[in-house]
Amino acid sequence: MDAESLKQIREIVGEATHSLRQEFQEDLTAATQALRQEFHQDLTAATQALRQEFQEGIEEAKRHASVLFESVQHKLDLVIEGQQSLREQIDEIRSGMERESQETRALVRLSYQQLHQRVEALERRVEIIERHLGLSS
Repeated sequence: MDAESLKQIREIVGEATHSLRQEFQEDLTAATQALRQEFHQDLTAATQALRQEFQEGIEEAKRHASVLFESVQHKLDLVIEGQQSLREQIDEIRSGMERESQETRALVRLSYQQLHQRVEALERRVEIIERHLGLSS
């Protein structure tokens, strides 16, 4: 082979190699771009799905918290009603005790007055007897 033929073969091989490299680069760029786009779409879809699941979880947690709050509120209302009932019972007991205490005081006062009257009556009788017997001073 002569130099001219070798040069032409090298040019043909060089052009073919350059052409193949350019096609490979274009194919690689197109494939990479397609993979990026597919990855981006998959990532966007997965993100949306996660957001949806997260939002549903939040909504479920809110509903559950609302049910728990209503239950606690109901129980608190029952405790308040029970406390009011106990206060009323305590007030009734206190009123009853005050009445009984006043009645007892009145009876003690009356008994004391009666006892005092009897003592005074007895002292007068003793005084009269002592005067009759001449024992008075």
